[in-house]
Amino acid sequence: METQTEAEAFACVAVMMAAADGIGTLEEGHYIFDTLANLPVFENLDAAGFRTVLSDANRRVSAFAHLDGGAITEEGIASLLGQIREALSPDLRTQVVQMAFDLARSDDVSREEEELMERIRLELQPRA
Repeated sequence: METQTEAEAFACVAVMMAAADGIGTLEEGHYIFDTLANLPVFENLDAAGFRTVLSDANRRVSAFAHLDGGAITEEGIASLLGQIREALSPDLRTQVVQMAFDLARSDDVSREEEELMERIRLELQPRA
């Protein structure tokens, strides 16, 4: 399961962040459909196309989840972030990290979200 487009990469990060604490809030939903959908990476998609990309990303991320608890495995996170890193230019990696932080901050930031934000930052913007 490879992330093939920049839009899919952004959508996968959004799905991972929204699912990090196991609680999808209205604030996260509003961020995804009101803010994320309007980012330049999605500009060529209409509403139906955006929902399709988001649905595909949800399936892709869910494939790495435990059946018993729904948490994404460490191996799954590493694999997904590797695919995302490959799909995005350095500039878009910076943007996707910022998007992940903004999405997490759309409601109360949980410990799980903080940990995933740090992991995303380290994987996609390693310090030189």
